Amino acid sequence: MSGADSPPAALRPDLIWVLALLAVLSVPFWGKAFHIDDAFFLAVAENVRRDPLRPFAGAAALDDIDRRVFGRLGTAPNTFETLSHPPLVPCVIAAVAAAGGGAREWPEHAAFFGFALLAACSQYQLARRFTSRPWVAALCLVSSPIFLVSSHSLMTDVPALALSLAALAAFVRGSDAGHTGQLLLAGLLAGLALLTRYVAFGLLPLGVAYVVLKRRPARKAALALLPMAAVWGAWCVQNWLTQGTLHLAASLRHYVEYYGSGAFAGSELAARAISDLSALGGAAFAFVPLLLAAGRRSVAVFAACLAAAAALCGADVFGLEDLRDYSVNQRIALSLSFGAGAFLLCEATRRSWSASRDAAFLWLWLAGGCLASVCLLPFGAARYMLPVLPPLALILSSPQPGLPGRRPLWVGLSFAVTMVLGGMLAAADAEFAAVYRRAARELPAASGGGRVWFIADWGFRYYMERDGHRYLLSTDQSPTEGDVVIVPRIAGLHAMAPAVQARARLERAIDVPGTLPLRVLNGEAKAGFYSHGWGLLPFAFSRSPLEHFDVYRLGPAAD
Repeated sequence: MSGADSPPAALRPDLIWVLALLAVLSVPFWGKAFHIDDAFFLAVAENVRRDPLRPFAGAAALDDIDRRVFGRLGTAPNTFETLSHPPLVPCVIAAVAAAGGGAREWPEHAAFFGFALLAACSQYQLARRFTSRPWVAALCLVSSPIFLVSSHSLMTDVPALALSLAALAAFVRGSDAGHTGQLLLAGLLAGLALLTRYVAFGLLPLGVAYVVLKRRPARKAALALLPMAAVWGAWCVQNWLTQGTLHLAASLRHYVEYYGSGAFAGSELAARAISDLSALGGAAFAFVPLLLAAGRRSVAVFAACLAAAAALCGADVFGLEDLRDYSVNQRIALSLSFGAGAFLLCEATRRSWSASRDAAFLWLWLAGGCLASVCLLPFGAARYMLPVLPPLALILSSPQPGLPGRRPLWVGLSFAVTMVLGGMLAAADAEFAAVYRRAARELPAASGGGRVWFIADWGFRYYMERDGHRYLLSTDQSPTEGDVVIVPRIAGLHAMAPAVQARARLERAIDVPGTLPLRVLNGEAKAGFYSHGWGLLPFAFSRSPLEHFDVYRLGPAAD
């Protein structure tokens, strides 16, 4: 599985083509509405612009559950505890906003495209070390629908992936060549990855595994720890000086209280595993025929995975109540995507077994990413499988006996189908995001007077608050007669206070249709790209409404 050990070089023609394809699939979406958790990082970015040394000051970016957790604990609401991510991404957002006169979609997405480019280049450099076809491994990553859709957001997933891949590529080069500069660069990049997502701590055991498996000088490799420790130490000092405790510890306590012990029960772990593998299989299904062409053993493994997936989804042996609401077609789709995802992991494991020390390292990287996604994160989501894609692509893109690597038509067709699917999902996600931006503009304008309140998070919350409307907590009883409350079905994540609900009269119910028959987050379609709470499928072909809005008018308070 080992490829060329040559040092990094200038942009090569095959890498340029990969980056060009990535640009074609990304630039059209730079005007995409802010979406899902973009809103939280945008809120913290405003803190950064006001006080760069205290990015988590105040109580920005708190949702209704956050407020209830603080009420239960009897402590003051604050962003320092609620946001479980370090501040690098909000700092980038704030810097772009400062340069552009405020947070606007096009400049922010254009800036974050740099992280997607860094991820592609880093994957290519790693592939030059571990495979003989680096462009294949790089294209496997950037053409994945999971990567494409995630790269069109301002969330931490792609920035953390890009910085982690860049750190790992520099570490591998530095360890192999004994190059001090590369090892120090690796540590600096790893430190920046830590300031993006704490899961980047996984780079430490991964680096140790590489040194042990490849028998590299440990003392030399340890140089990478110096800049990483310096970056982490500076962040810890800031925490102590401004808050008196570490952000990691404080946010972890809040994380456990927010999600509760039920998020890590057996049935929830099973649901996350099914959701994650379904996302992996659904996003890479076009490559399954290529792997099946490798021989009868691959066909047998695929058949076994499909049979097991069909049995699990049909019999619901994990006790997942959600599956009772799935139609026959939805169960078939889930069995196919879940089975395909399991097959990809099994095939990667089979090819790595006793192959080489390089293969063992890549498999440990793959296994660690899968375990972290299922066991540490609170719900299943396609974007949580991003760290799994690079090692999976590196393993499966290596030429194998019987694999049709010499059949460019097969390879080209698989990439074409995958990129078309990725483009369609990106377009469907952009259409879904645009619903909230448009609704925030149009629904209050048509309210006919009175203050406008809303119960919703994500992009809808950002655009509503930007225009001066009020977020209604489940404990807030202050709305008065004549006020309007707007509640979307998907983004509305909590209920009104009972006393407010008793005075609410439904004035309008609005279904928002979609142009594309494709859904990424929809309970009716069982599509849960962003969370398995809406469905175990990563996406679904459906004509169900993109969103439904209920508009309430409040009557007089009861005597």
